[in-house]
Amino acid sequence: MISPSSTDPAVTQTGNYIFRACFVDTFQGEVMASFAVNTLKAKKAAILTDFNSPYSKGLTDYFKLSFGRLGGMIVSEQTYTQGDADFKGQLSTIRSAEPDVIYIPGYYGDVALIAKQARLIGLTQPLLGGDGWDAPELWQLGGDALNGAYISTHYSVDDPSPAIQQFVALYKQRYGNLRVRPAVVLGLASLGGVGVGALIATSLPEHVLRKLFGLLMLGVAAQLAWRAYSSRR
Repeated sequence: MISPSSTDPAVTQTGNYIFRACFVDTFQGEVMASFAVNTLKAKKAAILTDFNSPYSKGLTDYFKLSFGRLGGMIVSEQTYTQGDADFKGQLSTIRSAEPDVIYIPGYYGDVALIAKQARLIGLTQPLLGGDGWDAPELWQLGGDALNGAYISTHYSVDDPSPAIQQFVALYKQRYGNLRVRPAVVLGLASLGGVGVGALIATSLPEHVLRKLFGLLMLGVAAQLAWRAYSSRR
C-alpha cells in the first residue's frame, strides 16, 4: 500500500510494505516550531487543538516538544471540537496569555472561523498551522483574517523550482486553470513509486515490494526515498 497523504507516523508501522509519499507530522510539527522560533523570533506560543482529532492532537504534541527544545514556552493550551461555531472563549484566554504566535493544527473549515474571531477580539499575532489548512476554500472563507498566517504543506505552486514550475504548466495546459493541489502532486509521487518499482523488478509481486525499499526517485515536491517504515525523507 502507498498512501499519498497519511501524515500520522504510526500508519507505516502497522505492517510490512506500507509506504507514504508525504512528510510525517513529527516533521511538520518540528519545522513549524523551528520557523516560529528562528524566523518569527517567537518565545511564547499558544495552541488551539481539535480535541477529537488524532491529527490535531499529534501535531500539538510534536510542536510542543520541538518548541520547548528550542527554548520556547507554551503559555496557553485550549481545545475545541470540529464544527464548533464560537471560539471566543478560548481566544480570549489566549489573548490574556500574550503569546507571540498561535498554533492551530486543524482543518481549513474551523481555521477560517477561528482566524476571523481571533482578529475580531484584537489578536494580531501570526497564526500557524499544518497541511490540514491547505485548501482554496480556506482563503475564500477566512479572507483578510489570514494575513500574517503561515502553514506547513507539501509543496507550493509559487515555488520557483524548475521541476515544480514545469509540472504546474503542464497540468494547467491539460486541465485548464484548476489549482494544482498538494493531493495531485502526492498522488503522482505515489503512482511514480509503483511504476518505477514495477519497471525495475521482475513480475513477482514480492520482488516489486522489495525493490521499493531501496528505490530512490525524484518527485515533483521532493526527493523521495522508500525505505523501512516508508516515511518520506
